[in-house]
Parts: sequence; C-alpha cells; structure tokens
Amino acid sequence: MVGGEHGEVFLMTIIDTTGREHAMTRKARSGEHASARAATSNAAQNEVRKPRLRDEIPPRQKTEIIDKQQDGTRLSGSYGQACWALMADAWAYTCLPKIRGCHRWLAPGAGAVSVQWAPGQARWGNLQNSHSIWASPVSAARLARLRSAEIRTAVDSWVDQDPGHGVEFLTLTVRHNAGQGLKSVWDVVAKAWRSVVGGASWHGGARCVGDKHEFGVAHWVRSVEITHSYENGWHVHVHALLLTTKKLKQKQRKKLRARLFERWKNACLRAGFDAPTEERGIDLKSVMNSSGSAAIGEYLAKGQTSKIAMEVASGQASKQARGKNRTPFQILGDIGRADRAGEDYGRDLQTYHEWERVSNGRRAIGWSKNAKAELGVKDLSDEELLQQDDDENFSDPYAVALVPRDSWHRPTSCSSKPLSDDVVARQSVLDAVKTAKTPEQARDRAAEVLADLGVYSLAVVAKVNPEKETREQAREKARKQASEFASMLRAVG
Repeated sequence: MVGGEHGEVFLMTIIDTTGREHAMTRKARSGEHASARAATSNAAQNEVRKPRLRDEIPPRQKTEIIDKQQDGTRLSGSYGQACWALMADAWAYTCLPKIRGCHRWLAPGAGAVSVQWAPGQARWGNLQNSHSIWASPVSAARLARLRSAEIRTAVDSWVDQDPGHGVEFLTLTVRHNAGQGLKSVWDVVAKAWRSVVGGASWHGGARCVGDKHEFGVAHWVRSVEITHSYENGWHVHVHALLLTTKKLKQKQRKKLRARLFERWKNACLRAGFDAPTEERGIDLKSVMNSSGSAAIGEYLAKGQTSKIAMEVASGQASKQARGKNRTPFQILGDIGRADRAGEDYGRDLQTYHEWERVSNGRRAIGWSKNAKAELGVKDLSDEELLQQDDDENFSDPYAVALVPRDSWHRPTSCSSKPLSDDVVARQSVLDAVKTAKTPEQARDRAAEVLADLGVYSLAVVAKVNPEKETREQAREKARKQASEFASMLRAVG
C-alpha cells in the first residue's frame, strides 16, 4: 500500500478477527451494502477533488471539546487539544485546498487511512500534510517546537565555543495603519531587514569597516511575528539574534543600535511608509545574562503558537477582545465561535483569508549565510524536519488497523461528522491504542473502538516501511561491489 504522511509503504498481513469486528466485516462485504458503499465512496472522492465553497460550509457549532466515548466528560484543555480544535476550524474556513486536506484527507495513492502503533504512541497514517507553519495549527505547533530546538542548539554551540561570545536580541517594527494590507506591510519589513544586514554599511567596503566587523557579528537568526487589530491593522515585526564574537558593552550596544535603526528607518521611508520612532521602532539588548538558550529559542520560534495563544484561540482560555492585537490563529478561533449572521464573522473571515493568501510560501525563520553549518544545525525544509522528527521519535511503527476511504468519510454512529472531521473520535481511537503492550493488543483495541464508532475497518499487524532495511542492505552491497571492482582494476593495472 502506498501512503503519504506517516505511511509511505508497508506490507500488509490481514489478521482474521472474531466477535463484533468480524461480523461487521462480513456485513460490509455483503451484496446488499455494496451499492451504498460505492455511492459513499464516490461522494467522498468528489469531496476530495472539489473543495467546498465558502457558502457550502456548514454552520459552526460553539466549540465543545467533548469526548462522547467517555460519557460526555470534558477533555483537559491541553495544548494538543487546542491545536486540534483549531485544526478543525481551519478545515471549515480555510481558502487554501492544501489546508482543507491537511491531516484530514487521504494522501495521493493511499486507499485507506492507517492506525499506527509504537510502544506508548499512536497516530493516524496515510494522510495529507501541508507542512504549513502559517495556516495549519497542528503542523505549526510541531514546527515551532522543532525550530526552537534548532535555535537552542545554535546558541548553545556559539556560547560553548568561547565564553567571551555574546548574544544580542534585536526587535524591529514599522509604523502601520488599518488601511495598509498585510502584503504591503510584510514586503516593506522584508526589504528593510535586507537593508539592515546588507550593503557596505553592514559588510564593510573600501571606505568603511562595516557594523558586522566592528561589532563582531558572526551570525544572525531572524524570525517574523505578526498580529492584527482593527484599530491599527497588521503589525509585522522582526525578532533577531545577533551572535557576536565579543560581549558588547553598553556604549557599543548603543552605537550599534543607532546604526541599525538609521538603515531601518531609511528603508521604511524609501518604501513610502512613515518613519518609525527610535523609541518604538527598535530594541536591542543582551539576553544571555538573564535568559537561557531554551527560552531564547522558544521566544524566537513561537510565532503564533505559544501555549496561551493557542488556548485562547481555541476557546480554552479567556477570549481576546477584537479591538486588541490577535494572532491569526486567534482570529481563526473567533471565526469558529462567531454568529455567522454577525458583522464580526464576515470581517474576521476576510482578514483570515488575507493572512492565508499572503503568508503562503513565505519563510518564517531565516539564517545568515553558513550559520547553520557552523553552529551544528542541519539545513532542512519544514517537510524534512517533520519527517526527521517522526523517524527519531516514532521508530519501528506497526499498522494495526486500516480504515478504507469511504468509511473514513462516512458519519460515525455517535456523531453527524465523519471520522475524518471528528478530532475527538479520532483521538479516542489513538488513546485506546497507544497504551497497548504489543502490536496484537493494539490491533484488537483499535478494532474495538472503531466498531463502537460504527466505522468499518480491517484489523492488521503490519510493519510500516519494511523495505527500509532492504534499501540499506542494497546500498551496503553496492558499496562493497564497487570497492571490490576498484581493487580488481588496480590489480589488473
């Protein structure tokens, strides 16, 4: 079977089961249900091929994180629950097809969704993944954690190289108003940043030393953070770490601050924006004296995914007033709870769609040239980073259940929503499976919970990606053959 997220290829051995699951299998295969199953499959496939228009989105009920498999007990307001609640909002209200299918629709080539188990862990496999740090709450939360770890590694490496090394934290903002669109503000910020760390004033030249050399700035790491308010519009600002070969004294820091601000201000003026004030437009301070590398990395990489921001957005913490700055995910959460007939709903939806369109394809975190290589950080794309995290933390998984496409998109017995859209039902399956001690026990638990949900599935015990060892063995064999061939050539010569 071919899959996508958490899937790829696995060899399947179907294990015959008894009891309810076995009876359901016979029933699903009977001729009287064949036509209904085919119609459901066609409808599900059409749904995947043709994204719903905004007018076709069903009214959103008030967010209630209720597990119906646990007698209506409210689940804990954890960070993960907040992320998945927002993911459900993203499916309903996004304007991007890749987000509508993220962690929800089957990956290209996959015929079924798999429940995958490893000791103490469980996940759904063969699903699409947008790898979007901007518009997928689940992917964004994971990427923020992983990018934070990269920054922590870099800062630790820099400080360990020499106790005299310093770390400066730089913040830059522009003046903006409610009449300016996100694209125009973001573009100006990007150009202004290039002016700050580019040109002879930074790198030096025939007639000047350059700030980089004068103040010993060896590397930098830059992130972008964005919020919105209806009073002042889009607030796009830069956070950056400057890794210096010496700890700056207050007089040196003040001088560097003035030079950076001058280039930042002039770039804003050239773009037609009002000049930022030095009081509000820039901040520069040493951070290693009061903050560890973990805190620095978390702050720089958090974007809109901090714990409190996600819980506010999902409704699990106190609501943020619309007149104040909100992250895009907080806007998304407000859309999910809003009255569709109200003014706030339409305005927020338009604002969020602007965010999705403009942020799509942009880079969240940037590094100076050669910084990653010299600081021990691998240069990985978002997709590669997530895959590496899966390989390292979900090793040797087994597929223990397969849910065919039509069953995945069919309403469950306890909800009007299909399993693909019901994040609570999906989590109840994983909760039951992850505590299993063996693949066989995980298979039986998955079959039982899926049967209780009225979801047809196949019980299996199958090693995910069994060809991985074969590929490695083939490479080793090829290397040996090449070495033997080279030795033979040398002997003949």
